[in-house]
Amino acid sequence: MMDDFLKLDDKHSKITPDGVLGTVIMYANTPDIHSFHFVMSAGYGSMQDVTVGKYIGVQELPGIIIGYITNIFKVNEYYLNAHSMKESKSITSPLKSIFPVDQWEYQIAEVEVLGCFPSPSASANIDASRMQDDAPSNVDSSGNFTRARFPASPGNLVRDIDPAMLEKFLGFDLQHGLEIGALVTERLPVKINLGRMMQKHFAILAMSGAGKSYLASVILEELMKRGKNKGRPAVIIVDTHGEYSRLLCPTGTRRKLKHTIIEI
Repeated sequence: MMDDFLKLDDKHSKITPDGVLGTVIMYANTPDIHSFHFVMSAGYGSMQDVTVGKYIGVQELPGIIIGYITNIFKVNEYYLNAHSMKESKSITSPLKSIFPVDQWEYQIAEVEVLGCFPSPSASANIDASRMQDDAPSNVDSSGNFTRARFPASPGNLVRDIDPAMLEKFLGFDLQHGLEIGALVTERLPVKINLGRMMQKHFAILAMSGAGKSYLASVILEELMKRGKNKGRPAVIIVDTHGEYSRLLCPTGTRRKLKHTIIEI
C-alpha cells in the first residue's frame, strides 16, 4: 500500500539545502544499516530544535537515508575522569574559571534508520550492465521508498527533511486526508488517507490512558465535518461508557435523547 503512495519525483528528491543539523560520526560500532550517530552543529538554533523524535535525512550517492532521533546525550572531556573531578573540589576557584570547559561540551544524537528514498539522479547515472549485476538493491526505478541497505557515511551532513518528502515518506494525504493532529517535532499536520485507513477494518491499539477514545472521537469529528463530495461514511457508535456523548453536546450541557432498549 505504501508503494502506491510513496513516489519520488524531482521536486521531492532532495533534502532542504540549509538546515544542517550536524555531521555523521563513527561511534559505538556505527554507522550501520540500522542506526548511526551525529555530532550536532552548535549554530543550529542553539540546538533547541534538535529533539528526540525529529526526522532527519542524509544524502548518499544511492539515495537519501531517512531516520529519526531516538536519543540525545552530552559529552564533555573535562568531566571524563572521576579522580580529576574529586581533586577539583579542593581548588578554591571553580573548574570553569580555570579551563575552557564550555568550549569542550557538545551533543551527540542517536538516529534509527527508517528507510531510503532512492535518488533518481543516482539511478540514472548507473549503466544498464551495473544495474543487472552489482547495483545497490535499494535503487528502485519507480522511485519508491525502500529499506536502507547501505549505511550513512561518516563525515556526511545531517539535514532537515523537506516537508513534501516527509509527507510522502509517512504516507500523509494533505489534500483530502482526515486531520487527527500534528507531528510534535515537525510543522506538518497528520492527515490520514480515508480510503487506505478504512479499506476493510482497522483497530486503535494502545495501553490504558494513551488516548484511544480521544483519537476515536477526533476521527469521528473529522468524518462528520467532511463534505459529501469527499466521501462521508455513516457512523454507528456503541458507547457503553458514555465517552462520546460530547459529540452530541459539545458545550457540555445535558440533553434528553430518545432511546430504545434492545435486548440481545
